[in-house]
Amino acid sequence: RDTGCGISAEDLQHVFEPFFTTKDKDKGTGLGLSTVYAIINRSGGQIAVESTPGEGTTFYLYLPEVEAIVTTKDEAPQNTVQKMRTGTIIIAEDDAYIRGLISRLLAKSGYRVLESADPEEAIRFASQEPDFILLTDIVMPHMNGYELAARLSETKSDLRVLFMSGYQDRSFIVPEQNLPAKNLFLEKPFSHEALLEALDTLATL
Repeated sequence: RDTGCGISAEDLQHVFEPFFTTKDKDKGTGLGLSTVYAIINRSGGQIAVESTPGEGTTFYLYLPEVEAIVTTKDEAPQNTVQKMRTGTIIIAEDDAYIRGLISRLLAKSGYRVLESADPEEAIRFASQEPDFILLTDIVMPHMNGYELAARLSETKSDLRVLFMSGYQDRSFIVPEQNLPAKNLFLEKPFSHEALLEALDTLATL
């Protein structure tokens, strides 16, 4: 709950839609609330909003109750030696927090990581790298992940791509016709192990 300027009744109908924003150009992508909606919905929960112009806005989050899993001392997982990876990963993710988190996880696993906040920056990195895996979000402003992969595959026929998205319904984005054959999809949120497993699989394609 906040005590800000509130949201008009007209805008309130669209707050969870991808790319909807009332901010000035280049000051917001309109993806924050739509991502929250997608993650909560996929978790079996619901999100609702109430707002009064001039008074503020309240968001209500409802998540399903689950039973806690109790692990005894004897059942505690044993420490294992982590397999170190090699190779270069180009990340295309417009959310700075998610991009930084993924980058740190991959770097700890041995990868050389190049972070790009937008597809154009990823294209610049790719032009200087002979071999890499592209890890790209699908829903981004200006150029989506499908378009980015298709663009890069024009000059790199053996491009390997790991797409990621928090949207179950991606019908508002039409995949490009010439997507690289070597591609996998990972649904957000994902675990460190799931990310590494997907990258290991791509590396063998």
